[in-house]
Amino acid sequence: MDNIINEVKDITNKPYQRYERLDQILTEIKILAPTYFDGICMSDEYKDKVRDIDNTIIRFPVEYICDTSPQFRDIRNVNNNITKSKRRDTFKIEDYLDYVVYYARKKLIGNRNLRKNFNTFDLINTCYEVSSFVKEGAEKCDLECHIIRIEPGFDSDAQLLNGMGYHYFNIIKYQDKYYLVDVSYSQFFTKRLTNFSRMGVPFIIPPMTGSYMVLDNYRNKVATIINKFGWIELTDEVIKAYFDGFALSYRNALYYEGKRLLYKTKYTAKDYKNFLIGEDSQVHYEGTRVLGYQREPIKNPYRNYSKRK
Repeated sequence: MDNIINEVKDITNKPYQRYERLDQILTEIKILAPTYFDGICMSDEYKDKVRDIDNTIIRFPVEYICDTSPQFRDIRNVNNNITKSKRRDTFKIEDYLDYVVYYARKKLIGNRNLRKNFNTFDLINTCYEVSSFVKEGAEKCDLECHIIRIEPGFDSDAQLLNGMGYHYFNIIKYQDKYYLVDVSYSQFFTKRLTNFSRMGVPFIIPPMTGSYMVLDNYRNKVATIINKFGWIELTDEVIKAYFDGFALSYRNALYYEGKRLLYKTKYTAKDYKNFLIGEDSQVHYEGTRVLGYQREPIKNPYRNYSKRK
């Protein structure tokens, strides 16, 4: 394992064919994993070493698996209205949502040039901060805004990723419609966290949400809109697509042993609403063994989990 740690560090410094080499390295770890398993749990030595490996991977440069370039509509008139006027019905809701997203992006990136730098800014672990900025911006527009937390497996008690892996986003209500705002969403589409070779490695986070969003045409459309504009109207179809990405990302390779790689769920928009308010959870239907950190080796370390559209 020490040699593997050094190989990962070498990839960081010598990035030629970085992800091809990483796929090979992660396969090596899957092959070695049973030697660190006592039939009940993985050894502490293994956990420590693989944590070092994953922490190194997370520091890889920000590259994306799809186009996540943000778009910026002209919000100067809206900004002037919010700054100088007490009237908040001058513009359409779409204009105010664009303002809220711009406000949050600008607050996050600070003095940097927003249009040039936002897509190169590392958004990992910024979701709570960004969702707070969204709420600030929404309050300036007199919009009802809520910060929502997603737990791995939609179950806070399960601790599927040892208390980590949660995500914050916002829901804005205007009249009888709801809008999902997720300004940090592109963090789930970085190459370092979406390669399917991660699947099957004990105690490495499974491939992130973006891995699954790009595999389905409608999910990909929803993801593209959110990544570019920061918000989308929250219909039942969007709820299903958006949360399917998370539900799929919580499954580890044990879920697929003896099964075809069908990256879909049977959950409905109503199910996800119940998950979010704590009346039900993904864990209730799938159990903790196949969700979150994989805590034991898989049977076939050579299985390929990649799947094109």
